[in-house]
Amino acid sequence: MRLADAWFDLLTALGLLVLFLALAFGAIWVVADRALRPLGAIHEAFARIGGGDYSAKVAPKGPPEMQELAEGLNAMADRLAAISSRNRSLSDRLLHLEDEERAELARDLHDDVGPLLFAIDVDASGIRRAAGAGRPDDAAIASRASAIISAAHAARKELKRILGNLRPSATSGLGLKGAIEDMVADLEARHPDVLFDLDLPEGDFGATIETLLYRSVREAVTNALRHARPGAIAIRIEECPGSLIFSVADDGGGFAGPRQPGGGFGLVGMGERLDAAGGTMQVAQIDRPRGVRVSGAVPLTGQRLAGETGPADRVGLNGAAAADAMTASKDGR
Repeated sequence: MRLADAWFDLLTALGLLVLFLALAFGAIWVVADRALRPLGAIHEAFARIGGGDYSAKVAPKGPPEMQELAEGLNAMADRLAAISSRNRSLSDRLLHLEDEERAELARDLHDDVGPLLFAIDVDASGIRRAAGAGRPDDAAIASRASAIISAAHAARKELKRILGNLRPSATSGLGLKGAIEDMVADLEARHPDVLFDLDLPEGDFGATIETLLYRSVREAVTNALRHARPGAIAIRIEECPGSLIFSVADDGGGFAGPRQPGGGFGLVGMGERLDAAGGTMQVAQIDRPRGVRVSGAVPLTGQRLAGETGPADRVGLNGAAAADAMTASKDGR
């Protein structure tokens, strides 16, 4: 009897143990299933986001960890939606700027090269009439020929300028400093009454960044010469840790009339390109001497700059302190 009782007790204990394990396993299964059930919705949301549907959201459910994961996924979807919207807006702006630049090229050809070609046609027609008169006037023919030569030289210079503006890599073979110095030398010949003050760094910063900075400086200088009457223009580029900072300041009298929101398409295009590269741009009026400063920064390592204006505030015409950064235009700038 004692042996039978012992076996009965042992079997009873084993049965209770098996029952306990089964109940424990069942409880763990239920808890784990409820805890991990949100992963299905999270997986589905990730798949939708990967397909471009940034409206996918997950209701925070389950344990705290799952709730934090769902909230993080929702926040990520919101950020991706904002970035996607911003990229679409930027693409639309760039397409618009391409059309504006084509229009600007057409205006350059019409306003600068067209009159020169017309002058060549008029002078050549004059030579033909003089030669067909029977007794041509040598002095008149020589004068007409000299005018044709001058117009042809001017047309070649304008064509070279336009082609330089269209060249994809504006600093090829020269570097940033050499390209800006070459541009300023050409401007000095065309604007002898303007004093250019340069402070440029040596070094190779990569074709993409150098071209972007060159075009930005050129646009700012062109705006100063086109829309104001400066006596001096200061161009500063400073290399800082992780970025290049530029500033173009003139003493042309500041903003002429009410500032238009956004400014002309030249500055708008410059700002869009700098923004697309992760950089910043500001346009501000300065008081002493009264003028306008265009400044900005371009990251060298790809990181986005958040309102970095420190060194740019220190550079300018005659060391004038910069006014607060503002986005503005100067008479169509």
